[in-house]
Amino acid sequence: MNMTAGSCAGPWWASALALGPQWVKILGQWWVWASCYFICVFAVLINKVCLQVTIEAVVGGSVVLPCSSSKPQEIDVSWRHNDSNIVCDIIPNSTSPVTQDPENKNRVETFPQEYLKGNFSIKLNNLQHTDAGQYICYIKNSDEYQTVKLIIN
Repeated sequence: MNMTAGSCAGPWWASALALGPQWVKILGQWWVWASCYFICVFAVLINKVCLQVTIEAVVGGSVVLPCSSSKPQEIDVSWRHNDSNIVCDIIPNSTSPVTQDPENKNRVETFPQEYLKGNFSIKLNNLQHTDAGQYICYIKNSDEYQTVKLIIN
């Protein structure tokens, strides 16, 4: 690097090193703060990450779609098929699914005795080709969700 009159005496880090221990202390504090920040962000994101389960079943058969919560006291759960079709909604203090699209009527079973254990799995009966696709179990108030990919053979 060609140095001319009026330019700095050296690279940027040379003046930083001249600060000695004060610079090291500032850099150390920044590093600790940045590390904690990224660890916290990563922890939040990991909590939101959802692993998709794939299940295969046959036309006319039945299948249990799994869903569980780490916070079993939250009993306000929505099951959706391909993002919009209402499979069922599990409402607090209710023993049967309240809301369903007509094509799911009398084909979905829930397990109320399992709710307090955090198990919100459902059983889908009399499977049809149109049942194939992605199911999302969304546990409200805790922002937990799980996805199940159902393949019908």
